[in-house]
Amino acid sequence: MATWRLDVIETVATQRLLACASPAYLAERGTPWDPAELLDHECLQFVSAGRPEPWSFVGGSIELPGCLNGRLRMDSAEALVEAAIHGVGIVHLPTYLLASAIRGGQLTPILERFAPRGSPIRAIYPTRRQVAPKVRMFIDSLTAAWQPLPPWERELAGSLRTSP
Repeated sequence: MATWRLDVIETVATQRLLACASPAYLAERGTPWDPAELLDHECLQFVSAGRPEPWSFVGGSIELPGCLNGRLRMDSAEALVEAAIHGVGIVHLPTYLLASAIRGGQLTPILERFAPRGSPIRAIYPTRRQVAPKVRMFIDSLTAAWQPLPPWERELAGSLRTSP
């Protein structure tokens, strides 16, 4: 007979995805004003489980299940950020990976008005009557530090401008 394990799921923060490119890339190739224009750009895609992660936008003239153009696909988000900084193309990644480069002027957010709502960052642990005190303290610390706005978003608040 199978036993069922129920898990407790707590949201500790929200992560947003942004499309960004280097100022040099945008100067050379132009700044897209609508998600459909990404089809004419080098899109640097993050690959998970062997498949490119889709690029989602709200509104715009088309829905892009994934950005089809682009020669660079890899499973290292940090390497994709570095490639974008060096003008290889446009990335679409969580803000916690992009915040430092945006603050430093190495990357420029684009298509912000089409950015989807954030998705939750969750702590998941097995149901028990008593959660280990260290686990409870860790989750409570993350929630306190990352709510209502995670630190990388607070740092970005002054750096972001209205962009295409």
